[in-house]
Amino acid sequence: MTIAIAYPMKPPPPLHLKRLLRSPRLIVGELAALAGAGACGALLPELHIFLNPWFGALTLLIAVSLAIVVGDQLRVLLRSGATTRRVGAAMLHAGLLLAIMAGALRALFATEAVVDLVEGETLPATAAAWSGQFPGLLARPFQLQQPLTLQAVHGRRYPDGSLQKLSAQLSAGELAVNRDLSLAGGRLFLASDFGAAALVEWRPGKREAALLDSHSREATSIGPHALRAHLRALRDRPESVEVRVMRGAGLLYSGVLHPGETIGFAGGEALTLHALPLWARLRGSRDNSFWPVCAGFALILAGSILLFVKFPLARAPSAMMPTLQPAGSLPFLLMAIVCVSSGCSSREKAAQLVTRYNEVVSEAYRRGDVRLIDPVVGPNEGKKLAGLIGVRLDFGLTLDSQMLALEVIDIDRAKNEMRVRTRERWRYCDRRIGSGERSGEESTDSYEMLYVFKKSGKAWLVDEIQFAAPPKVGRQTTTWVADRAALRDVAGRSRP
Repeated sequence: MTIAIAYPMKPPPPLHLKRLLRSPRLIVGELAALAGAGACGALLPELHIFLNPWFGALTLLIAVSLAIVVGDQLRVLLRSGATTRRVGAAMLHAGLLLAIMAGALRALFATEAVVDLVEGETLPATAAAWSGQFPGLLARPFQLQQPLTLQAVHGRRYPDGSLQKLSAQLSAGELAVNRDLSLAGGRLFLASDFGAAALVEWRPGKREAALLDSHSREATSIGPHALRAHLRALRDRPESVEVRVMRGAGLLYSGVLHPGETIGFAGGEALTLHALPLWARLRGSRDNSFWPVCAGFALILAGSILLFVKFPLARAPSAMMPTLQPAGSLPFLLMAIVCVSSGCSSREKAAQLVTRYNEVVSEAYRRGDVRLIDPVVGPNEGKKLAGLIGVRLDFGLTLDSQMLALEVIDIDRAKNEMRVRTRERWRYCDRRIGSGERSGEESTDSYEMLYVFKKSGKAWLVDEIQFAAPPKVGRQTTTWVADRAALRDVAGRSRP
């Protein structure tokens, strides 16, 4: 008699791989990664995440997993008959698959481009005319089939500075923030960035269009012989600009410049402002994934209605949607991703805030421009700094300072207030306005400072600064005041 013994057999590699690709845990992880990438792509469009190779690999992996699930569900429908639950599950997964395939199509063949145009400027019908190109892995660069001229920009803001309305008149038609323009070669979109452009000429040197930032209304133009001009407008379509010209750390000129006016300097250089037109940012796009995405989301919506409206998830059998069983772990997975990728520690954050404050304030002293401090100080400290900078300007001086070392000693943080104690080393010297020459001796000082930050919206602003210990000052005399504390007292008496 022959006895046959049956040993359990391992599934062949292809079947084992199939089970792995359709496992609920893997699919939930893939969808969580896709959701995170989509959120980053929407919040940070300048990163162009959807055109990166790793995004294409992720969408391909998800597409394979979903294709296996959809295939299994279709076989069940053909073999066992259609029910509302089975049809809904198949539609939901088919919609997900279609949306993922559209994402892969975009990552491979879509192209995006960006360019800033000034009123009256013509964009040639070449790919090189665009300042930034972001093609997919297999896509060709973006270009239009005809030249395009920006004829006029019309923009309006609310009193708080947020955009109210923006449109641009092009030679091919009108473009608005919420209305695109389809042309031969692709579609055009109008970004929310716009502002004034200062058309300046340096002699000897160059001509350029200095685009003033859409929020701060500021720009910098680099001239010959280490000259640079800091420009600022008071409105989106200005009649003049504030100009501060510097050579190195010395302030040579501060005043208002109108179109047609010229500033001359001792070295023979000159700066001319020719005009102040507006500029706008255009985005070009060539993307064939729009309709597949729409069809995919329509299937997802229809499948979800069939599954969850008539048959709530709480009463549905566990076999109904195997790929959604571990969805309860998704919040924990997302929480882990956020925790791993979150920002720096409190000490590093405090050091960044103090460093940014000192960099901005040092540049404000150097330029004699009190408006630079607005993003980093509150009203209390802002009033004191305005007095300090103003008193120096009255004496024909600017302060050239550089932080040499910074150490955060202690942090005491409450809900809307943070006190940061630091140990710092600085190098100081005074410079005369007009020549940039050093006035008096240079000094290297050491301080222990207490910065009081207060929360204003999403920003931390400096409300007060105090000496935490007596300062160690390198030089014994200055042009007109002994030390930083006395300087604060003089400013307080001179300017209310």
